[in-house]
Amino acid sequence: MGAGEAHEDITTIRMVEEMALPQERIWYDPNRAWLVDDAVRVISAVREINPMIENPCESYEECRTVAQRTGCRIMLDEVIDGPQRFLQAVQEQVLDVASLKTSCVGGVEATRQVMGLAKVLGVPVRIEDYYGTGILLACVTHMGHTLPRKLNFGLYDFVSADLPMVRNPLPVINGEVRLPDDCGPGLGVEVNEEILGAPVAEMVA
Repeated sequence: MGAGEAHEDITTIRMVEEMALPQERIWYDPNRAWLVDDAVRVISAVREINPMIENPCESYEECRTVAQRTGCRIMLDEVIDGPQRFLQAVQEQVLDVASLKTSCVGGVEATRQVMGLAKVLGVPVRIEDYYGTGILLACVTHMGHTLPRKLNFGLYDFVSADLPMVRNPLPVINGEVRLPDDCGPGLGVEVNEEILGAPVAEMVA
């Protein structure tokens, strides 16, 4: 979405929906590329399909305008920059699903705070971050497992093959990733210290 003209995005949405199976979960991500007018045009043209759109515009305010003008189901992503923004989006009825990038939200602790709010408010959550490694996958998997299944919209399971940060990345089996029965201390994965190389500095407490 968002890479070409608005009419091309309309065609793409219709084509994908025709091919989709009933049990498949689909959303469309312009990745903040639409102007408000583009977003309204595309969503209005496929209104009867009622697609979920991820972060249609660059700013939260633009996404709010799109939500108000179209009534479209929206997954907010990068514009959720902290717990306060999440609460604002819920109160203003801008989001149906929250896609939480830990780097955008403010780190692991802020992400945990948002997830706690999501559990209380009943907002489905997708959890991820940019360009993953096995460490990131283990981290978001631990956080994802703190949610009730009905609120776990999914997590980003990408592990870069050219950056093998762990020796035993958590396997994704039939579309699901689970934690080891015994994680021990830590995330349950073995860090590949060889790829890290020599330390740049050592800190003494």
